[in-house]
Amino acid sequence: MALFFAFAGVFSYSALFDVAGPVRYRGMGLDVSVDPLVWQALFLLGAIGMLAPGIFILLGLLRGGKPSVRLDDTTIGLSGRPMANDVTLRWDSITSVQRFRVQGFPAIRMKTQTGKVIQLTAHIFPEKGDFEALCQEIELRVTRYGKPNR
Repeated sequence: MALFFAFAGVFSYSALFDVAGPVRYRGMGLDVSVDPLVWQALFLLGAIGMLAPGIFILLGLLRGGKPSVRLDDTTIGLSGRPMANDVTLRWDSITSVQRFRVQGFPAIRMKTQTGKVIQLTAHIFPEKGDFEALCQEIELRVTRYGKPNR
């Protein structure tokens, strides 16, 4: 993120301050002269191109990473994920439940008939037993209400 902002600063400096005066820049052996205004426009585009991903990452960090899982009688919902929309699935539309590991942490993935996916990993839960209890509850509700296709 810091590199994005650093490069955006370099591009902004080059776009805003004209240190060469009325000198025309030459292309690389192509005998093409580019007007300084064109260079400034290109540097401005470079600055915008570097600021965009930096701001995207910064907003993701500022929003926080405290997702919450909500289990209702008919739905399961996941909210509070940084830079992602909230997702709600109906128990009767879940077609598959998969258990796997991500970087050593247990994880679970649920898919619906329409292609929606919720994926949870244990690293977002502070207590070690909480995630296992949640996975067991999800599997129980999917077998009771859903259409499991393990």
